Amino acid sequence: MSETRIKTEDGFTMIEVLIAISIFMIGVLAVASLQASALRSNAHSMGLTEAVNAAQEQVEQILAAPFDPADSFFTSSHTINYTSPLGEQYNIGWRVTDWYDWDGDGTNEAAEIAVTVSWDGMIGARSINFNFMKTTRF
Repeated sequence: MSETRIKTEDGFTMIEVLIAISIFMIGVLAVASLQASALRSNAHSMGLTEAVNAAQEQVEQILAAPFDPADSFFTSSHTINYTSPLGEQYNIGWRVTDWYDWDGDGTNEAAEIAVTVSWDGMIGARSINFNFMKTTRF
């Protein structure tokens, strides 16, 4: 009678452990890369939101100002520095891009105004533009 021995293996080989660790590390690196990308995107979104809020505040101040086509407020370009509540620095500029004489009497009744907000974000220099009209009718 011949004896047959069945060889049993207890545990894993070193190759199997190394392959498992490699697959796990690839997953961890992918998650870390995703986290870094999410942080950059959140910072960009925060900067954009603050810039929009700063521009909206400036637009409201311009709309609240009396409409006088001879006033330097409307006849020249302006730039101011703005610090957000979170400490970020923004440059806000505005200028009249066009005048409108709707009734043909030689007096301007409306101005088209461009507001630009620029800032240095985590991914470089950024800016947003707003164009709106200020009239004597509203």
